[in-house]
Amino acid sequence: MKIYHIIIVCLSWFGFLQGQQELFLQGNYFFEKAKYTQACKAYQSITNPGYSVLYNLAISYLYQNNHAQALVFIKRAEKQATFAQLTNLYQLIEYIEKLKNPEFALTLFDQLAIFCKKCILSVSMLLLQSMLFMILCLLILLWYRRWYIENMVKFICLIIILILLSLVFIYKVSMLQERIGIVTQDKISLYAGPDRSFYQKSILQNSDQMTIINQQQNYYHVKMQHAVGWVCADDIQIV
Repeated sequence: MKIYHIIIVCLSWFGFLQGQQELFLQGNYFFEKAKYTQACKAYQSITNPGYSVLYNLAISYLYQNNHAQALVFIKRAEKQATFAQLTNLYQLIEYIEKLKNPEFALTLFDQLAIFCKKCILSVSMLLLQSMLFMILCLLILLWYRRWYIENMVKFICLIIILILLSLVFIYKVSMLQERIGIVTQDKISLYAGPDRSFYQKSILQNSDQMTIINQQQNYYHVKMQHAVGWVCADDIQIV
């Protein structure tokens, strides 16, 4: 009886994978034929899409002039991308910003920040954890054997490396866990509280991004560069 159940589960899983593969090929076919609406429908039916699917979705929405949805899938793809793939994603973001504001240009500081962000996001979590564990074990060994007295410079260098790697690890975890909201309507209101009865603090435009702080009923408490307030959950899409 157990073997029968295992066989049923395996066959079901195989059928599921075949269905996902068929949707991916279908989406690719529509994408290559420039039928972007049909491509989006096929791609969005895929469970747990990878980078390629998310990137193609972003491009498809860009061709449909739906910049907000394009940004949603760019931000989702960002969490799975390599360094080279992140470069492509940030070029798309820059392109969208220039469509909104033709005078938009990245400063030297912005370019440096993006480069650092790409480096951190493209590092494997497993590699970071392994390096932290190895350096920590080495420091404990040096301290326990009192070898650090003879190798004080190396010991201090290892501590500095451990601190830097810890900061990189914390930043990467916070980036992966951060909830980003993107305005998908033409214009929405930012309220002072979690209800339309509160006064309107400002108007947010399509494609504006925000960090989700908290949620209360059907409203999100959000933080932006210029303001903090509440928005209706139906007006934004969470990355």
